[in-house]
Amino acid sequence: MTERHILTTLILPLAITLGLLLQAAYASPWGPYQATYVNNHDGDTVTLSIELYDDLFMVEPVRMQGIDAPELTASSPCEKELAKQSKQALQDLLNGQFIRATLTKRGIYARPGATLTVGDMDVGQAMVDAGYARPSGGRRSDEPWCED
Repeated sequence: MTERHILTTLILPLAITLGLLLQAAYASPWGPYQATYVNNHDGDTVTLSIELYDDLFMVEPVRMQGIDAPELTASSPCEKELAKQSKQALQDLLNGQFIRATLTKRGIYARPGATLTVGDMDVGQAMVDAGYARPSGGRRSDEPWCED
């Protein structure tokens, strides 16, 4: 291996990733970065391919800041159905779009938080406005999604 190959394939990506992780540890937002949709787990967790630098990408699952969506793993059949609808709605909003992602500190599941925008649209707010998610925190976040 040449020195340039070692620098570009090993050391540079590691240094950039370490720098980003240190930044995230101190909860200062970083970005916005250009990102593309890869997939989503549910209505508030999405995997993005994030462009960190010219042609240097990081594929990372992120938790959308400020919203809470129904859970696919819920015991309630009603909530599971709402979760499927929420997941599909988020996919429809992001798939094939140019996404701006501003990342923040990693949360309890080791995923960074993210505010996502497509054009002038705040994706989290669009999910709340359409009824597929609700604002996180506060009184409503602990209330059940359905009356089973």
